[in-house]
Amino acid sequence: MKFVRMNKVVVLDKDKKPIHLTPKTRLYPSEILIDGKKIPFIEGLNIALHKPAGYVCSRSSDGIEDNIPVYDLLPNEFIKRKPPLNVAGRLDKYATGLVILTQDGNLVRHIISPKEKYSHEKVYQITLKWPITEDQIEKVASGKLILNNEKKPCKPAKLEIIDSKEKSARISLTE
Repeated sequence: MKFVRMNKVVVLDKDKKPIHLTPKTRLYPSEILIDGKKIPFIEGLNIALHKPAGYVCSRSSDGIEDNIPVYDLLPNEFIKRKPPLNVAGRLDKYATGLVILTQDGNLVRHIISPKEKYSHEKVYQITLKWPITEDQIEKVASGKLILNNEKKPCKPAKLEIIDSKEKSARISLTE
């Protein structure tokens, strides 16, 4: 507002002529000049972020003291954007890896939707507390695994051991 009051902000109409600003004026970044210069604007911001351990994939801490939102890793001007940035998918609090933040709702749906037309494999490298057994690998692959508090089994998934000594594995999911 400071620049508006100082008459440093100009908004151009379709013919590139200045228009009078009112509170109801709808602005588009490509039409705004400050001190005669266009403001930098990236339309449809998409961010690939390596989420560190200890951060949650949500906007707020949900009242839990040690929950730190991934949004705290972003510059303030990204957080204030309209439409807002949304995380496409989720990683557990202590998991690390790639998360996509985007203003594009269609991209979010494409990444997270379980519908067949969007379905694609998501691959996670995991480290476990205990070694994986062949029975567990077969159960995951069979599509008969039912998670706690779930009624329906998970879709078949591929679970492969990377290093049995380190208890690391790779799981490929399509839901």
